Amino acid sequence: MRRAARARLGVWLALVSCWAPWKGAARADDRQGFLGREFNIDLVNGPIVGQSRVISLGGAYTALGYGIDNASITPAAYGARTLWDTRWFELDLTVDYSPSLLRQVDFINNGEKDAQKNSDLLFLGLGLGLVLGDVGIGGIVRSQDYRIGDSAKLTLLLANYGACYAFLQGQLLLGVSARTAALTISNTTQAGSLGTFTHSGPELGAIVAPADLPYRVGFALRTALSADSEQAITRDLPFMPPKAVVLPAEVQVGVAYQLGPRPLNRRWVNPHDRERELRNEMLVRRLQRQRTQARLERERQATPGHVPLWLEEPRDPEFWRAEGQRMASEERELRIEIERRQQRYDASIRALSRKYLLFAADLLVVGPTDQGVGLESFLNQGMREAAREPQESGKHPSFAFRVGVEGEPIPDQLRLRVGSYLEPARFERVAPRLHATMGGDMKLFAFDLFGLVRPFELRVTAGLDIATAYRNLGISVGVWH
Repeated sequence: MRRAARARLGVWLALVSCWAPWKGAARADDRQGFLGREFNIDLVNGPIVGQSRVISLGGAYTALGYGIDNASITPAAYGARTLWDTRWFELDLTVDYSPSLLRQVDFINNGEKDAQKNSDLLFLGLGLGLVLGDVGIGGIVRSQDYRIGDSAKLTLLLANYGACYAFLQGQLLLGVSARTAALTISNTTQAGSLGTFTHSGPELGAIVAPADLPYRVGFALRTALSADSEQAITRDLPFMPPKAVVLPAEVQVGVAYQLGPRPLNRRWVNPHDRERELRNEMLVRRLQRQRTQARLERERQATPGHVPLWLEEPRDPEFWRAEGQRMASEERELRIEIERRQQRYDASIRALSRKYLLFAADLLVVGPTDQGVGLESFLNQGMREAAREPQESGKHPSFAFRVGVEGEPIPDQLRLRVGSYLEPARFERVAPRLHATMGGDMKLFAFDLFGLVRPFELRVTAGLDIATAYRNLGISVGVWH
């Protein structure tokens, strides 16, 4: 059996090498399962990758949507504010790097236990989000590299970019964005790609978060993407190229419910509204003071039968000289009062109870892919067994659920999460895969970036995802709230 396995692996490595000297003689025989047919790559990521909190919560984040990390889950994430997002301008930056420390994992879940698993699987993500008042904008780009053997490489770029508007002081979020998929097939032994597939399509997302009520509801819709080749693909290859790379349509519905005295939803208070109110109060006092002085001066200079509407020139230079100083002082006091009010509001948020238990659940429906085959089946055309029978993928719609629970057993020190999700089954005769997830946040210490910023408290976050033939462990560092 070992000799047979080594023989199959040797044939596969030889055939995916695009410049092997004997490729022409072997190609027609070993590609027979793909010859004479058009096919599309059904590109569906079953396992959840990304932020550790999302992983440990089982991916049930459609109704929450906090953070630019989750723009790929719902476009409402561009404008979703947490309790501690109290400033008019908020910036969110994320960098994710997931090397393949555990290489032998069945990421695609195609049930092919004897096929070589996605060696050197790598994930890299970069996202930036800006929230300006009621408007949120941003984008996130994720790169996934699949290196097979020593000669073939696939690079998948997924980009989400869009905007969200918050209505009713953040109680209703509506987001619109686009997602772009670009897949490049290239050699690792020489420069140049063998083919590039790219396409873009719209996304919609919404979150309803009634103020002072313990529940949220989210919805997301992603249209199907069919990425055709942007260049003429040479047929002088050791494998048949696909007609297109397809990301099927997806529909998500999520709910979140929170027990305990800590609120889940609050109306967002715009600091500019607070500033405008304080400034108007100051201007009213200033105008009343100046009108009183002007009336007194008009009375002094009035003649019988003639009362000027306003002073032609001041009769009390001392008052108006002092008034200029008072106006400058009022501006300084106004800025101080605005910051004092903001600090008091921030303190009221920090003083909220830390006792809560959050439940979240998502339902995901993934549409079918016409003439779809699995990514690994496409990559393994060099293996004789795989070549005879391309593994069909996405022939029927698939369903998945995601659930998670979060709480803070040690207030203001430790936050824990557990969850589970059912990975959609895209292949015939392959059952859905159940995942167990867990993780949490631990508060560390205050840090001021070597005196450059106000001190903030650091946290370390961990997330673990375990399933049959799959393991994923993520660790990150961020700000404790």
